[in-house]
Amino acid sequence: MLSYFTPFIPAGPDGFNVLTIAGAFPTPIQPWLVNHLVEICRHGGDNRIISRREELEYISSAVLENELHKKYWSLPKEKSKLIPLFFSSMRDANIRKRTLEILQRYDSCDRKLKHKLVDMLIAPVLSLQPDIIHSHSEPLGTRLFPLIKANGAPFVQTFHGLTPIGVPTISREQRGIYSRAAKAIFVNTDFARRQYEAIGGESDNFIIVPQGIDLERWQYSPSAPPENAPLNLLTVGRLDHEKGHIYVLNAVANLLKKGFDVHYHIVGRGPNREYLQNKAKELGIANHVTMYGVLIDEQLTEIYRKSHIFILPSLRSPDGLWEETQGVVLQEAQATGLHVIACDSGGISECLDKGKYGFLVQDRNSQAIAQSVEKILANKSSWRQRQDAARKWVETQYSLTAIGRKMNNFYRQVRE
Repeated sequence: MLSYFTPFIPAGPDGFNVLTIAGAFPTPIQPWLVNHLVEICRHGGDNRIISRREELEYISSAVLENELHKKYWSLPKEKSKLIPLFFSSMRDANIRKRTLEILQRYDSCDRKLKHKLVDMLIAPVLSLQPDIIHSHSEPLGTRLFPLIKANGAPFVQTFHGLTPIGVPTISREQRGIYSRAAKAIFVNTDFARRQYEAIGGESDNFIIVPQGIDLERWQYSPSAPPENAPLNLLTVGRLDHEKGHIYVLNAVANLLKKGFDVHYHIVGRGPNREYLQNKAKELGIANHVTMYGVLIDEQLTEIYRKSHIFILPSLRSPDGLWEETQGVVLQEAQATGLHVIACDSGGISECLDKGKYGFLVQDRNSQAIAQSVEKILANKSSWRQRQDAARKWVETQYSLTAIGRKMNNFYRQVRE
């Protein structure tokens, strides 16, 4: 029976078996991770995933189709649960042999006794023999770092941006040690590279690889300008202050006052949900705002297809660090055929070729958002032309197939 502890089968001539370190898996809010894992399979490799938490109520079809739900192990909150795991896994002769080898090479890095004991209990989980260990989570990667080193497989990491405000992260000193150990650090934009260096990340091998999207899933369905129907605006993302939804609500209120028939669709979850609901009521636009919570698979692609304009109102931060590094939802929107409006923060400008393939506006500026909506509506003669150009941009720059091939080549370089 396939499980996390099932030994890797040697990968095909072009593939790599990868042990992935993730903050959460499975989870509906990181489709880019599933895309990456699927591409590893497509190139003849296989996956195992270690995560800090799991969200079993949301498992996408791609996870099921590729049996990824059978190939992960999630760190239990109650450390006592590690004890039966250790003894049951050590009954297997191969796991026992590899675990003992790892413990012989283990360097505690001056950890406290209780952390050393936990490391010993987790050691069987790192007993697999992957071609690459790829970390997408600094907190979990740092927690497992002595065991990752003891495993001996080439180690790389991807920096996706700072964790949301309030979510635990690691110290600058830890980041320096962790980043220097990686044979390569992948970032999705040049802004992400600069951001990582600013917070203490160090490497002489930064590699820019954007998060790709599956163009077979995000099929081109360009909408026509609405006639005698609402203009549907869409934002997909976490409901946090730094995501800037409030400025779109104010823009919607301004547009309605001017007589435009608009409806704002919000997809996502987060601590600001109640605040945004109350703000919509306060502005008198509650009937023009729909909040959906989390959507996955066909429900998500369907809301994109029904929309006309995608708005990413993410904010700049005072220190220039807590900002979007890519905003893959922009590529999902453009691939589907939506016009896009985005605040010029973080790496977003890079993703729109400095505004060539979408409207860039100043953050915290509801008037600029509303004016961009008006400009799109005022230029209906070029409506389809802008949609076609944006789709072509995504096809050439963000195709999952092309990016998966590129990542596979980088894995090869790391292994050589």
